[in-house]
Amino acid sequence: MRKYPLIIILTLNILVFLAWTLASTEDQFIFLINNFLVSWNSVTMGRPWTLITSVFSHATFFHLLFNMLALTSFSTV
Repeated sequence: MRKYPLIIILTLNILVFLAWTLASTEDQFIFLINNFLVSWNSVTMGRPWTLITSVFSHATFFHLLFNMLALTSFSTV
């Protein structure tokens, strides 16, 4: 029961990483940029959720991997 939040966070991170990796059209990239990258413009233009959704964006596979390893190691503390 205690591991469900961790599994949900790991799954969301992987799904967003796959969305960035598999995005192939300009519209898909614009959607991801507008909803998964945080900036002052995003927040002031009425997209405050980017403050939270941006934590699910990772630049490379190793960035994702090491962040998820760190999250997993601290989740049991």
